[in-house]
Amino acid sequence: MDVRFQCPACDQPIEVDGEWAGAAVACPYCQKTVTAPASSTFQPNVPPPTAQPLAGAPAAYPGVATPGVYSAIPPGGRNTVAVVALSLAVAALLSALVVKVVISSNEAEFREMGEIASDSTSFADSQAALMEWMQKQGGVPTWFVAISLFYFLGLGTWVASLVCSIVAVRRPVRRNLAWASFGVLFVSMVALCI
Repeated sequence: MDVRFQCPACDQPIEVDGEWAGAAVACPYCQKTVTAPASSTFQPNVPPPTAQPLAGAPAAYPGVATPGVYSAIPPGGRNTVAVVALSLAVAALLSALVVKVVISSNEAEFREMGEIASDSTSFADSQAALMEWMQKQGGVPTWFVAISLFYFLGLGTWVASLVCSIVAVRRPVRRNLAWASFGVLFVSMVALCI
Protein backbone atom coordinates (compact mmCIF):
# COMPACT_ATOMS: atom_id res chain seq x y z
CA MET A 1 0.00 0.00 0.00
CA ASP A 2 1.30 3.47 -0.91
CA VAL A 3 2.48 5.81 1.81
CA ARG A 4 1.40 9.44 1.48
CA PHE A 5 2.97 12.22 3.51
CA GLN A 6 4.07 15.85 3.31
CA CYS A 7 7.71 16.65 2.77
CA PRO A 8 9.04 18.16 6.01
CA ALA A 9 11.29 20.49 3.99
CA CYS A 10 8.85 21.94 1.45
CA ASP A 11 5.39 20.75 2.64
CA GLN A 12 4.53 19.27 -0.76
CA PRO A 13 2.50 16.02 -0.77
CA ILE A 14 4.60 12.95 -1.65
CA GLU A 15 3.57 9.39 -2.42
CA VAL A 16 5.97 6.43 -2.28
CA ASP A 17 5.46 2.71 -2.74
CA GLY A 18 4.82 0.78 0.49
CA GLU A 19 8.20 -0.96 0.19
CA TRP A 20 9.86 2.42 0.83
CA ALA A 21 8.02 3.03 4.13
CA GLY A 22 10.55 4.05 6.78
CA ALA A 23 13.32 4.48 4.17
CA ALA A 24 15.18 7.59 3.02
CA VAL A 25 13.74 9.03 -0.20
CA ALA A 26 14.37 12.14 -2.32
CA CYS A 27 11.56 14.71 -2.44
CA PRO A 28 10.61 15.22 -6.12
CA TYR A 29 9.96 18.95 -5.46
CA CYS A 30 12.87 20.18 -3.36
CA GLN A 31 15.24 17.24 -3.88
CA LYS A 32 15.94 17.02 -0.13
CA THR A 33 16.48 13.60 1.40
CA VAL A 34 13.62 12.80 3.79
CA THR A 35 12.53 9.71 5.65
CA ALA A 36 9.19 8.27 4.59
CA PRO A 37 6.92 7.42 7.56
CA ALA A 38 5.78 3.86 8.20
CA SER A 39 2.17 4.73 7.30
CA SER A 40 0.37 7.52 5.49
CA THR A 41 0.17 10.83 7.34
CA PHE A 42 -1.09 13.05 4.52
CA GLN A 43 -4.60 14.40 5.05
CA PRO A 44 -5.92 15.77 1.73
CA ASN A 45 -8.97 17.43 3.33
CA VAL A 46 -6.81 19.64 5.54
CA PRO A 47 -6.35 23.05 3.87
CA PRO A 48 -2.75 23.87 3.00
CA PRO A 49 -0.96 26.41 5.16
CA THR A 50 -1.08 30.04 4.07
CA ALA A 51 2.20 31.52 2.90
CA GLN A 52 3.37 34.53 4.85
CA PRO A 53 5.28 37.39 3.17
CA LEU A 54 8.95 37.65 3.95
CA ALA A 55 10.14 40.51 6.13
CA GLY A 56 11.27 43.40 3.94
CA ALA A 57 9.36 42.10 0.89
CA PRO A 58 7.70 44.75 -1.28
CA ALA A 59 4.06 45.42 -0.58
CA ALA A 60 1.63 43.49 -2.73
CA TYR A 61 -1.45 44.97 -4.30
CA PRO A 62 -4.85 43.30 -4.06
CA GLY A 63 -5.93 41.80 -7.35
CA VAL A 64 -8.67 43.70 -9.12
CA ALA A 65 -10.34 40.78 -10.86
CA THR A 66 -10.07 38.19 -8.10
CA PRO A 67 -10.57 39.26 -4.48
CA GLY A 68 -7.94 37.89 -2.16
CA VAL A 69 -5.41 37.34 -4.96
CA TYR A 70 -2.32 39.47 -4.65
CA SER A 71 -0.04 40.60 -7.41
CA ALA A 72 3.26 42.47 -7.56
CA ILE A 73 1.81 44.73 -10.26
CA PRO A 74 -0.37 47.55 -8.99
CA PRO A 75 -3.71 48.14 -10.69
CA GLY A 76 -3.21 50.66 -13.48
CA GLY A 77 0.54 50.20 -13.12
CA ARG A 78 3.16 51.60 -15.43
CA ASN A 79 4.60 50.02 -18.52
CA THR A 80 7.62 52.23 -19.03
CA VAL A 81 8.81 50.17 -21.99
CA ALA A 82 5.54 50.95 -23.81
CA VAL A 83 6.02 54.69 -23.21
CA VAL A 84 9.59 54.46 -24.56
CA ALA A 85 8.35 52.44 -27.55
CA LEU A 86 5.69 55.02 -28.38
CA SER A 87 8.16 57.90 -28.01
CA LEU A 88 10.67 56.19 -30.31
CA ALA A 89 7.90 55.43 -32.83
CA VAL A 90 6.90 59.10 -32.92
CA ALA A 91 10.57 60.06 -33.41
CA ALA A 92 10.81 57.58 -36.30
CA LEU A 93 7.67 59.06 -37.87
CA LEU A 94 9.00 62.61 -37.54
CA SER A 95 12.31 61.54 -39.10
CA ALA A 96 10.48 59.97 -42.03
CA LEU A 97 8.46 63.15 -42.53
CA VAL A 98 11.61 65.32 -42.45
CA VAL A 99 13.22 63.06 -45.07
CA LYS A 100 10.12 63.33 -47.28
CA VAL A 101 10.00 67.13 -46.95
CA VAL A 102 13.72 67.58 -47.71
CA ILE A 103 13.52 65.25 -50.72
CA SER A 104 10.45 67.02 -52.12
CA SER A 105 12.02 70.47 -51.66
CA ASN A 106 15.21 69.34 -53.48
CA GLU A 107 13.57 66.98 -55.96
CA ALA A 108 15.47 68.14 -59.05
CA GLU A 109 18.91 67.64 -57.49
CA PHE A 110 17.80 64.35 -55.92
CA ARG A 111 16.63 63.03 -59.33
CA GLU A 112 19.89 64.20 -60.92
CA MET A 113 21.88 62.25 -58.32
CA GLY A 114 19.73 59.18 -58.94
CA GLU A 115 20.27 59.40 -62.71
CA ILE A 116 24.05 59.76 -62.24
CA ALA A 117 24.10 56.69 -60.00
CA SER A 118 21.89 54.61 -62.33
CA ASP A 119 23.86 55.52 -65.51
CA SER A 120 27.03 53.94 -64.12
CA THR A 121 27.85 50.31 -64.86
CA SER A 122 29.31 49.43 -61.46
CA PHE A 123 29.10 50.58 -57.88
CA ALA A 124 32.59 52.04 -58.00
CA ASP A 125 31.73 53.99 -61.18
CA SER A 126 28.54 55.36 -59.62
CA GLN A 127 30.44 56.44 -56.50
CA ALA A 128 33.08 58.18 -58.62
CA ALA A 129 30.40 59.91 -60.71
CA LEU A 130 28.55 61.07 -57.59
CA MET A 131 31.77 62.40 -56.02
CA GLU A 132 32.52 64.32 -59.22
CA TRP A 133 28.98 65.75 -59.23
CA MET A 134 29.32 66.80 -55.57
CA GLN A 135 32.63 68.54 -56.28
CA LYS A 136 30.94 70.53 -59.05
CA GLN A 137 28.24 71.52 -56.53
CA GLY A 138 30.91 72.81 -54.15
CA GLY A 139 30.89 69.87 -51.75
CA VAL A 140 28.27 67.65 -50.21
CA PRO A 141 24.93 69.47 -50.33
CA THR A 142 23.40 70.22 -46.94
CA TRP A 143 20.10 68.69 -48.02
CA PHE A 144 21.90 65.41 -48.74
CA VAL A 145 23.48 65.47 -45.28
CA ALA A 146 20.06 66.16 -43.75
CA ILE A 147 18.46 63.27 -45.65
CA SER A 148 21.25 60.90 -44.62
CA LEU A 149 21.16 61.99 -40.99
CA PHE A 150 17.39 61.80 -40.58
CA TYR A 151 17.13 58.58 -42.58
CA PHE A 152 19.59 56.73 -40.33
CA LEU A 153 18.19 58.38 -37.21
CA GLY A 154 14.70 57.29 -38.24
CA LEU A 155 15.87 53.79 -39.06
CA GLY A 156 17.57 53.43 -35.67
CA THR A 157 14.60 54.73 -33.72
CA TRP A 158 12.25 52.58 -35.82
CA VAL A 159 14.16 49.38 -34.97
CA ALA A 160 14.51 50.38 -31.29
CA SER A 161 10.80 51.14 -31.10
CA LEU A 162 9.92 47.81 -32.70
CA VAL A 163 12.01 45.93 -30.12
CA CYS A 164 10.54 47.95 -27.24
CA SER A 165 7.01 47.44 -28.60
CA ILE A 166 7.48 43.68 -28.72
CA VAL A 167 8.74 43.70 -25.13
CA ALA A 168 5.98 46.06 -23.96
CA VAL A 169 3.12 44.10 -25.50
CA ARG A 170 4.18 41.11 -23.41
CA ARG A 171 3.83 43.10 -20.19
CA PRO A 172 0.53 42.69 -18.30
CA VAL A 173 -0.34 46.39 -18.05
CA ARG A 174 -0.86 49.25 -20.50
CA ARG A 175 -0.57 47.17 -23.63
CA ASN A 176 -2.59 49.79 -25.49
CA LEU A 177 0.50 52.03 -25.66
CA ALA A 178 2.51 49.18 -27.18
CA TRP A 179 -0.17 48.57 -29.80
CA ALA A 180 -0.27 52.32 -30.51
CA SER A 181 3.48 52.29 -31.13
CA PHE A 182 3.04 49.44 -33.62
CA GLY A 183 0.49 51.63 -35.41
CA VAL A 184 2.80 54.65 -35.50
CA LEU A 185 5.64 52.44 -36.79
CA PHE A 186 3.42 51.24 -39.61
CA VAL A 187 2.43 54.81 -40.50
CA SER A 188 6.09 55.91 -40.52
CA MET A 189 7.00 53.04 -42.83
CA VAL A 190 4.15 53.93 -45.20
CA ALA A 191 5.09 57.63 -45.08
CA LEU A 192 8.66 56.84 -46.11
CA CYS A 193 7.56 54.53 -48.95
CA ILE A 194 5.03 56.90 -50.53
